Amino acid sequence: EGFENVDDALSHMKEIFSSTKFAVNIPMIFFQHQLYSLISNRTIVDKEINKLRSDFKIRVLKLTSTSNEYNILFMDDYVAYVTRCYQDTENSELVERFIEKIVMGEAGTSVKKERFIQSGFNEKEILKLVSLSLLAIRDVGDWWITFPKAGLFLKTLSKGRKYILSMVRKTRHKEILLNELEKRPFLRSACLGFMYHLYDIIGADLVQWFVSSQFCFLFLLFSVFKNYQIKLPFDLSQIVGNVFRFTDIYICCNFHFSITTTTSLLLRIR
Repeated sequence: EGFENVDDALSHMKEIFSSTKFAVNIPMIFFQHQLYSLISNRTIVDKEINKLRSDFKIRVLKLTSTSNEYNILFMDDYVAYVTRCYQDTENSELVERFIEKIVMGEAGTSVKKERFIQSGFNEKEILKLVSLSLLAIRDVGDWWITFPKAGLFLKTLSKGRKYILSMVRKTRHKEILLNELEKRPFLRSACLGFMYHLYDIIGADLVQWFVSSQFCFLFLLFSVFKNYQIKLPFDLSQIVGNVFRFTDIYICCNFHFSITTTTSLLLRIR
């Protein structure tokens, strides 16, 4: 399904997340690349996300340092969650200052030491924020903004992502009709839900999806062959009947596949 703007896509993702049965109470969190699976123009997505971030309506986080994946939280949800985690504790005053001076005053995904010092934080307080899981070390004198239990979210996401990819990988030709995939039993512990993971793997380019008026296919990307043109293992013209008539469809693989890297697929019609 497609959306014309990021606000509508975010509202849809909010409904998807709300319907999940996550084991712990965490704020609603999405990936920016999930929006790419809902809005075809990625430039529009990036532009609108930057506007929402500069207006402090959303919080963009970088929870993993090994991939180019960015997380999105609604600012109100982030502030309410962090406040709730540490209210009525000895750290509540520090957390309140962190929210006021840093979270609501810095739109970037990371904060440098100079910015903390200018905002009245000392080194001891910065280290305390790290121990409270509100900061994660990015580099010397530089920290990512994060939130408590972010690691549990990433672990759950990784488990569901690997599981749904394995279901596609185990099919005969490593492709599957979407309605067939939906009918298969889904991993119970992958509590983010099937649709959440589907938008994840499509937006992250871990699968290639092909849509016709009759079928929706998911193709898993592999690096078995490099710099070769490998003919697809089926005759697509027979599958889609009279809707599309292709002479040959080739897939060109010149990438290295990884769960955490973005890959690309080229379909060439001759």
